[in-house]
Amino acid sequence: MSISMIFQQPRSRGSLGLLLREARVGGGLTLEEASKASSLTVAEIEALENDNPLDPRIARLRAVIHARSLGIDPAAIRDFLPATPDLAPKSLQFLSNTARPLKPRWRPSVLLEVLAPMGKAALYLFLVATILGGWGMVRQLSRIRAVPWITSTAKLPELPVQ
Repeated sequence: MSISMIFQQPRSRGSLGLLLREARVGGGLTLEEASKASSLTVAEIEALENDNPLDPRIARLRAVIHARSLGIDPAAIRDFLPATPDLAPKSLQFLSNTARPLKPRWRPSVLLEVLAPMGKAALYLFLVATILGGWGMVRQLSRIRAVPWITSTAKLPELPVQ
C-alpha cells in the first residue's frame, strides 16, 4: 500500500501533522529539503507536523502549501485541515459601538452651512458684474466710428535704403 493511496482515501479523521510527517518521511525528505521544496521555514513545517501551527490565521494555507510540495492533493486532506479562523476575534469588539456613532468635536458642515449662501451671492455678483462689464465695453466700442490704424488711407513712410 503506497502513501498516495492513504491520502486519497482517508480512513478516519486523524491528525494533519501525522499525515504530513508520514508523507515527508515516506518521500525520503528531511525537514530542510521539505523547507526548500515548500518555501516554508523549518520551524513552520515542524509546527504543522506537531499540530501546533505558529500562526493559526494562515495555518490552512501553510498546510496546503506543504501538502502540495509533498505531492499530496489538497482536496484529499480537506477534512484534516485546521478550522477556518474568525475574521475578527470575538475578544476584540471592533464594531461594538455601531448603534451610537461618535459626535465629532468640530463639524465642518456647520461652516459650510454658513458660507454656502455667501458663496451663491458671490457667484451671482460675479456673473452680474461680468455681464454688465461686457455690455459696457460693447457700448463704448460702438461709439467709435473709425479705428484709425485700420481705416487710415495714409501709407507708411518708406525708410531710406543705404
